Amino acid sequence: MTSSYYYSRVGNWEEVHKQADQVILLAERLGDKRRWQDVTSHLTSVYYFQGTFAASQELAEDLFRTAQQRQDSRFMALAIQEKARYCLYT
Repeated sequence: MTSSYYYSRVGNWEEVHKQADQVILLAERLGDKRRWQDVTSHLTSVYYFQGTFAASQELAEDLFRTAQQRQDSRFMALAIQEKARYCLYT
């Protein structure tokens, strides 16, 4: 996951998605919702910076639902923040 943050800082979007996809697959396989939320939260920002606002919004919705089920206020807040950011650009 750390390498995905690095690649997003330097704008290597292909590598960001490759790294994030690996983490998502592993988190889903292990049933690790917390790790899934970490990477999904990161990807909402990545999509936003790429200008793919609809994809960012869709992931933010998924993140919010998962966080709500887990009663995880941190990720609920992050999802709401991303949804608000989406509203600014649509």
